[in-house]
Amino acid sequence: MRCLAARVHYKTLIVVCALLTFLTLLLWNRCSSERALRTVARPPPPPPPASPRADGLRQQRAQPPEPPPVAGGLRYEEIDCLINDDTTIKGRREGGEVYLPFSWVERYFDVYGKVAQYDGFDRFEFSHSYSKVYAQRGPYHPSGVFMSFEGYNVEVRDRVKCISGVEGVPLSTQWGPQGYFYAIQIAQYGLSHYSKNLTEREPHMEVYEAGEGKADAWVVPKGCSLTRSHDKTRATSVRLFSTPDAATGKNMSNLQ
Repeated sequence: MRCLAARVHYKTLIVVCALLTFLTLLLWNRCSSERALRTVARPPPPPPPASPRADGLRQQRAQPPEPPPVAGGLRYEEIDCLINDDTTIKGRREGGEVYLPFSWVERYFDVYGKVAQYDGFDRFEFSHSYSKVYAQRGPYHPSGVFMSFEGYNVEVRDRVKCISGVEGVPLSTQWGPQGYFYAIQIAQYGLSHYSKNLTEREPHMEVYEAGEGKADAWVVPKGCSLTRSHDKTRATSVRLFSTPDAATGKNMSNLQ
């Protein structure tokens, strides 16, 4: 009887343990399935209604920041420019372009430029030479107009300091500010006035004294003299004046 009771008790214990294990696995699988279903089936919460102000702030944040403004609307930076491994000047770089000061370009390449105004707007005029090209009026002749020099005004050029009152030719400052006689410029000055003398109308001349006849039109103060003499180089008669330093001078009565 003791062996039977022990055997029955042993079998019962095995059955009870098997049942408990089975129930535990069953409950574990059921809980895991329900948790997975709740996780997948649960929809996300709806977003709160956005106000117009919030939309505007969101759009502003989405836009990229604007670059800082640059003075004058130009986007450039200064850059050192080395000229012939000798001189360094300041230039400006804008993207892939590099700009040099025109004051340096003008001296280095001997070119010309200025800022002119048209219709209220400024523009920069650049040229390789200050001369203008004129169409030739007719066939060239050695004694006629030289090329198109009738349109040249050498005396008003930037490189002309003045017209010498003693020599009657221009003083150039092309290669030095002190002024000197430049043969090429003097030749151009003479050719321009020679060509103008052939193309322009003759100047008006008014003769007050021809050196002929009596000198009745002249008022000669005391101590002064006025005589007539024949000038061989001019092949005409001329008037000779003799006036002391303290005298008031001579004049013509018809000019008073």
